[in-house]
Order: sequence, then structure tokens, then C-alpha cells
Amino acid sequence: MELNEVIGRIFGRHKQLIVALMLAGLLGGLAIHLGEAPQYTATARLVLDTTDPEDQAQSGVIADTARAIATGPSLVADALREIGARRDAAEVARRQIDVQALGSSGVMQLSVTDTNPRVAVRLANAVAEAVIESRLAVTSGQAAGVVREMDEQIRQLEERINQLDAADESRDVLLQRLSQIQAERASVEATRAQRPKADVLDAASLPARQVPGRRLPDAVLGAMLGLLVGIGVAAALESLRPTLVGRTAIARGTEAPVLAELAGPPSRRAYSHGWEPADVAEAAMHVELVAVAAGVKQVRLMALDRQVDLSNLVHSLGDSLKTATVQQAETPTARRRRAGAKGQEPDVPQDGNGQVGLVLVTPSVVKLAELDPVKDFLTISGWPLLGVIVYQAQRRRPRANRVDRATWSQDDYTEVDV
Repeated sequence: MELNEVIGRIFGRHKQLIVALMLAGLLGGLAIHLGEAPQYTATARLVLDTTDPEDQAQSGVIADTARAIATGPSLVADALREIGARRDAAEVARRQIDVQALGSSGVMQLSVTDTNPRVAVRLANAVAEAVIESRLAVTSGQAAGVVREMDEQIRQLEERINQLDAADESRDVLLQRLSQIQAERASVEATRAQRPKADVLDAASLPARQVPGRRLPDAVLGAMLGLLVGIGVAAALESLRPTLVGRTAIARGTEAPVLAELAGPPSRRAYSHGWEPADVAEAAMHVELVAVAAGVKQVRLMALDRQVDLSNLVHSLGDSLKTATVQQAETPTARRRRAGAKGQEPDVPQDGNGQVGLVLVTPSVVKLAELDPVKDFLTISGWPLLGVIVYQAQRRRPRANRVDRATWSQDDYTEVDV
């Protein structure tokens, strides 16, 4: 089976199902955002008291540190209380706060999203200040403790020195110790002074930027999901009930050549055949060729669809054929007579000299199971299947008007003598 045939069976036969599921997915993607309030994002830029990163990896580490501090629920709760906003601190910390590094620099961008643009701006600034304070409490706490301890030692030494007599030798020792501690303290202060200063470089301000939202992406994803589900369902249906779509598939399924393809179904409606004269001429020529090649004297047309009238096609073929007389055989079926009626034997068509061939007239889309009664009829009658005439069905009939194709009988045909 060729790829285009598989595509034709899935999309050509079940396109309405696939389109319906795509629309359902599209509407589902839109429905999940019904009543959703618009979101606004405010951003602030800040730096921590860290050395400048040498590459993007180090910049990412600094941003991760700031993000870990900024998304702490307790820090967010304090910031919300500070600005007087009533929000779920855990939800805000998890979903509405983010920190990203700007390139490979040490500058970070803190973003806060909220339904109120003023709350977004104020919360972004409050969280940025809280991040800096929390970071300084961690990094400067140890150095400050060391300085305080040294200051206490210096105070005690100065008191002892003041209490000692000027001639006392121990006073020189204490002075030496005092000078050493003062030098160490100066060194600690110099180290602290060399650290970069943590600060908010660019505070958030109005107007806050409105977030585009995910309505359109979710709608597209829903449509794609519906398309995949539709293709899957159509493939499953085709696996259970195979369909022949197009002349190539029908020729392969019937094991007979396609003699012609008509643009519309045969009908009697105001002499509107629904097909082009060139198609009829092609059908007549090919019917004549296969009849001569098979050595048959009669060609009988059988409609796969019991509701289709072949009178127009018979007359058109008769007008086009040059060496044949065409007529429509009126052969009522035995199923149309009441059982047990006397004197009403059905007119069974005779084979003459046995030189009879069959041409099947079928729509371009048929179920594979619909060909089984035709194959049974050919086996019983012994007639060769000369070929197939395919037509494009214009519209589907209501289910109530369809006839069970299992009721095929040998006289459901129209006759053409050649």
C-alpha cells in the first residue's frame, strides 16, 4: 500500500472526524483560559556583593543564589506585608517571582508577575531590597562579629594599660598586643571594603509590562492534540473497516482496470449527467476495447450502490459507441416479488452463448467489505469482470435511505449489447 493511498484513506475518508477533533482541541485550549485576568510583569535590576563573574557559568551561579533567596516564602510574606498586598506567599514565591542573569555579567533581573500592575512594581522593589538585606546578613555577619570581638579586646587592653604604672614593664607588652589587634582589625575592615557593594541598580517602575498569556499557544497545542487524536482514531477505524479511496485503490481491490472516471454520479435529473462528454467517450472506447479483448458479446453494467440509476450512462454510451447497439434491460429482481405468488416467476437474464461480461460502476470511495457481494456474484455467474467505472459521489444519502448491500442478486445490473 502506497503512502498517498494511506493518506487518502485516513484524511479523505475521515476528514470530518479529524476536523471536528481539531476544533474540539482548539476550543478546549481556549476554554481553559476563560475568565483569566491579564497578568503584568515588573522588573528590577540588582547586584550582590560578589566579585565579577569570569564566564556565563559563574554568572548563572550568582543568579541561582539570588533566585533561591528571592523565592523564599518567608521573605515573600514579609515583602507582601510591607506593601500591604494580600496574596498567597507560597504561590507567589513558586509561580510569580523569577531571577535571571543578564548575559555573563553580575547584574541580575528580578521579575514579579501579578494581576495588579501597581502591586507587581511595589513587590518587585520590596523583594529586591529584601534579597540584598538577606545576602548582607549572611556574608557580612561573620566579619562584623570578628570586628566586634576585636573591639572588645582593644577596650579591655586599653583599660589595663591605663591602670598600669608607666614604669611597669608589662605595660609595653600590652601596648604591643594592642597594636597587633588594631592592625588585624584594620586588615578585616580593608577586606570588607574591597567587597563589591550590593545594591538595586534599577528599581521597578510603572507602567508594568502586560504578559502576553498562553491563550494562543494553548489553543494551538489543543488543535495539534486534536489532530493527532483524530488521525489515531481514523487509522483505528481504517484498520477495523478498511476503505478504498480513489481509482488506484479500487482497481487494486477489484483486480480490474478502471475504464473511466466520471466527475459526478449517473442520474436522470434534467439530463444533467454530472460528467463531461470526454469522460463518456473515454468510457465507451474502453468498454468496447475490453469487450473485444475478452471476446464477449454483451456487457452488463452493475451499480455498486443500489440507489444509483444507470439510465443516463447507458444512453450516453449508446450515443458514443459506433459499432454497438445499447439498450437498458428491465429485469426485476426476485426479491421484489411476494413469496409464494403464482405465475410471477422472475425474468432471469440469459447468457446467450455465454459471452457476457460485467462492468462495475462504483463511487470513488467504497468500503472493502462492500465488494464481497460482487465477488460472490461473479463466482456464481461465471462472468468475467471487465473493468470498473468510477464516479465522484456528490453527497452522502441519509442512512434511512440506504439499502443493505448484502441483498445483491444476479439481476441487479443494466445491460449493454456490443
